[in-house]
Amino acid sequence: MSHPSDEMAQMSTRELLTATCGQAAIFTAAGAVIWYLSGRDILTFVTINPHEVFYGIAIAAGMIATGFLLFKLFPRFSEQLIRDQAHSLAFLKNKLGTGSIIIISLCAGIWEEAFFRGGLLTIAKDYLPLWIAITGTSILFAAIHLAKMKVAFLIGVMGCVFALLYLTLESLLAVMIGHALYDIWALWYVQNEMHRLGVFDDVKTTVDAASELG
Repeated sequence: MSHPSDEMAQMSTRELLTATCGQAAIFTAAGAVIWYLSGRDILTFVTINPHEVFYGIAIAAGMIATGFLLFKLFPRFSEQLIRDQAHSLAFLKNKLGTGSIIIISLCAGIWEEAFFRGGLLTIAKDYLPLWIAITGTSILFAAIHLAKMKVAFLIGVMGCVFALLYLTLESLLAVMIGHALYDIWALWYVQNEMHRLGVFDDVKTTVDAASELG
C-alpha cells in the first residue's frame, strides 16, 4: 500500500494545490457542521474583529520565534527532525514556490483549526473532562500528519497549545491565523533545509539500495 505522501509527490503543483484546497473546504465545512450540531449558532463559528487578527499575528510571531530559537540551539536534533519528515513531506521534493507554500499553509491553518478545535474539541468538551478533550483531539491532530514518532509528539504538543489558545481567547480566527502564518514559515524553512541537507537524495539512495537487495 502506498503512503499518501507518495501520491502527493507525484502530483503537479496545480494538482497538489487543487487537492489541498478541496480538502480544506471539506474539513472546514465538517467543523462548522459539528459546531452547529452541538447546538451553537453557526454565525458564531468564526467571528472577525481587529483584536482577533492581532492575537493571531501575535501567536504566529511567538511560535516562529520559538521554533527558530529551538532549531538554532539544538542543530543535531533539528536536523534529525527534518530528515524524519522526508517521507511525510515528500511533495517538497519538487521545490514549491512562495505562492504555493502560502496557499498550502493557509488551507492547513484554516481547516485543521476549524475541524479539530472549532469542531471536535468544542463538542468533545461538552461531554468529556476538558483535559481528555484536549489530549484526545491533539492526538488525532498528530495522527493525521502520518509523521514519525518524534515529529508526531511535537505536533501533538502544538495541538495542545492551539487548543489552550482557542479556549483562552475564545477565537477560532486567532488560532487559524496563528497556525497558518506559522505554517508558512515552517514549510518554507523545512523545505530549504531538506534541499540543503540533500534529504531527498538520501531517500532515493536508500530506496535504490533496497531495490537491489530485493
